[in-house]
Amino acid sequence: MKHYNATIGGENYNLPIVHVSQHQSIAYLSSADYTDKIEKWANLLNQKAEEYDVLIVPEAKGIPIAYEMAKQKGVSYVIATKTQKVYQNEPISISYESITTKQKQTLWLDAALIPQGSRCLIVDDVKSTGQTLDAVKELIVKAGGKYIGSKYICIEGTEDQDIERNYSLGYLPLLKRHRPGFVIAMNEEFTSDLKELLAPFSTQIIISGIGTTNAALAAQRLVLKEKCNIIINVGIVGALDKNLKQGDLCAPCNTMYHDADNNLILMGKEELFSLDTSWNNNRKFKEVKTIVSGNTFIDKREKADLLMNNHGAAIVDMESAALAHTCSMLDTPLVIMKVVSDYCDAPVFQLNTGYMDGIAPHLADYLKTLNT
Repeated sequence: MKHYNATIGGENYNLPIVHVSQHQSIAYLSSADYTDKIEKWANLLNQKAEEYDVLIVPEAKGIPIAYEMAKQKGVSYVIATKTQKVYQNEPISISYESITTKQKQTLWLDAALIPQGSRCLIVDDVKSTGQTLDAVKELIVKAGGKYIGSKYICIEGTEDQDIERNYSLGYLPLLKRHRPGFVIAMNEEFTSDLKELLAPFSTQIIISGIGTTNAALAAQRLVLKEKCNIIINVGIVGALDKNLKQGDLCAPCNTMYHDADNNLILMGKEELFSLDTSWNNNRKFKEVKTIVSGNTFIDKREKADLLMNNHGAAIVDMESAALAHTCSMLDTPLVIMKVVSDYCDAPVFQLNTGYMDGIAPHLADYLKTLNT
């Protein structure tokens, strides 16, 4: 399980990352897991709290911090329960939706425990969407109390805070959960090392076949049907730039079609599609300016030189531009990792897929950085 390093009350904590939906994760905090810290956290929150008569806490993870805060202040605390209890003399309720349960919930409060006009402070371990807070505020008003503020161990999803009314001891991010989709043009490129590495993603791999149309359809299927939110393309390329060597790993910064009317194909967009190379932070891949793509071979030195001089083209394949085109239209990030297998003007075409083994360890390192 992966963890997130959070600062709470001036101290660091490694919190487990928990998936709450297909594309979102959270750093999970439960005050019950930190009984040795509850007294300190309660004291810090009470120092920032306005004077209050009653503490209100939603069931159930915030109960330990509520108990300790109330004990330190010498006041009572009331639990807003998830079900109606037989001991609630004047039960009132409200429904809302919670991020952690992903379902509609109902909170119940015993209005008999809220003196009319009493100053009510809400406390919980984590504030996320604020829907639970809003629900409890409505219950306080219905019971005849006065809402004066809320305090949390952590606020999730934003670093904005109102020091007087919405104070917390730390912040937790809403983490994007990555669901990568992999496009590989040929079976020969899907080496045994890659098959082993990508085994956990079996439903998110498409051997597309060569060509721009196949690549575009593969990316579209991964995004729209398999719900992938990042596309990764690995494969071999031909070198236009004679300074590149067979086996060189390449991270292209741009891509474009080399055998189509760009004004028509790109519907008035810029000729080049920009590619993200931030994943190449260790510079194990050579960053090249442009990879050109098309359904025809570049087998003449004259055309290679023209593309190099006019567009900074260094390598060529038959898929990258179509992948970038499709991903840009679907607002989906694209990562392209390539390895040089041959040269565009070589007298005999060679399918040197053995160089693909050089990509696998670096792809493995990149996947470790994703929250999958």
